[in-house]
Order: sequence, then structure tokens, then C-alpha cells
Amino acid sequence: MGAGAEGWFAAQRALLRARLEHGPVARHRVKIQWWPAPAGGRGPDVVGWLARLFPARRSPGSGGYVVAVYEPDAPVGAAPLVLVRAGSASPPAERGRGVATALGDVEPAGALVIEARGWEAVPVEPPAAPGEGAPPWTETGAPGPD
Repeated sequence: MGAGAEGWFAAQRALLRARLEHGPVARHRVKIQWWPAPAGGRGPDVVGWLARLFPARRSPGSGGYVVAVYEPDAPVGAAPLVLVRAGSASPPAERGRGVATALGDVEPAGALVIEARGWEAVPVEPPAAPGEGAPPWTETGAPGPD
């Protein structure tokens, strides 16, 4: 993959094209937690292109969602592999957790799409490495930062 956001954007576009054309795409079972994204941080070129390809089903003014991706066997307290800001997510609830399938590269700045039961998360910016405040895997309580 090329360097920076331009390289990620090209890789993300190639992944989405391969997926639409039913080409080979790496698949990984994962656990996820999601919650509403804070305002800001999205690039207009990525958002515009993805919005045309995958129309969002969000309420007006929605900032999308943050999806934390974990190993499929992550124990309680495990840190996420990556944090994904997704603009096209239409989860069944504002906050939640569950199992999903990650297509592509589950790594910081990796091209990926997360397929969950009845919805999907398409990143609007490169996935980020979890920082100090990243929420650990939990099986109780509300997902997301405290």
C-alpha cells in the first residue's frame, strides 16, 4: 500500500472494487463494539466517494460510528486491534457489540470493510491503532469511551 491517506484511499477503493466484482478478498472473524463518532475528522473526498458507492442510511446530521475491532477470541479487557470511523454504518442500535466479518486488512491504515448482522461499516478514513483511551473488550455495559 502507498504512503499516507492517498495510499489508503487507493487500497480501500481496490478492496471495494474487488468485493463488488466478487473477487478474492481476505475474510477474518472478529468481535466488534460500536458507538456514535464524535464530530469532525472525516475527509470530504473519501466521504463523498463512499457515499455515492454505499448510500448511508443515517439520520440527518449523524457523524457516523466508531467501530472497535477485536480478535475473535478476545477476553474481557483485551485492547482492540484497530478503531474504525465508519460513515455508512447503520447498526441495529446506537451502541452495541457482536461478532462480525472483517474483509481486507485488519491493521492500522489497512483497507477493510466490516460486515455485521444486517449492516456494514465502511471506513471514511484510515483505521487507527488503538491509543491509551481505547475501550477494552467488554461483555457488559455500554460500549465506547467512558
